[in-house]
Amino acid sequence: MCAASLHATPAVSFFIASAYLGFVVVLAARRIRLLFFSQSSPLSSDQARILHQCVRRQIFRTGLFRQMPN
Repeated sequence: MCAASLHATPAVSFFIASAYLGFVVVLAARRIRLLFFSQSSPLSSDQARILHQCVRRQIFRTGLFRQMPN
């Protein structure tokens, strides 16, 4: 009885996934702002590379995107 009420429709699953991804993006944006934009100078190429790797890693961890293009 309880298991039937927990069955998620595709619309509910999409809403949960998009809300989770939005939460991850907000956390990543806060981390990026603290790490990179607290400095007065623009991003160096090394910082940009690290930022790109962090964003790709965070998206992969969500499990929503299995393959990311290079």
